[in-house]
Amino acid sequence: MAKQRKVSKKKLRKAIKAQLQYIHRNLKHIEELAQQSGLHWQSESTS
Repeated sequence: MAKQRKVSKKKLRKAIKAQLQYIHRNLKHIEELAQQSGLHWQSESTS
């Protein structure tokens, strides 16, 4: 997708969704690690 001249809306939405899912997954891992190490950090969605 990065090298395409014109990306269709469907492909763009699919790519953005995938990136957001990666971020969501990584934030969950960070929260789990923070809880295991005793850090008291909360994201905006859980407060």
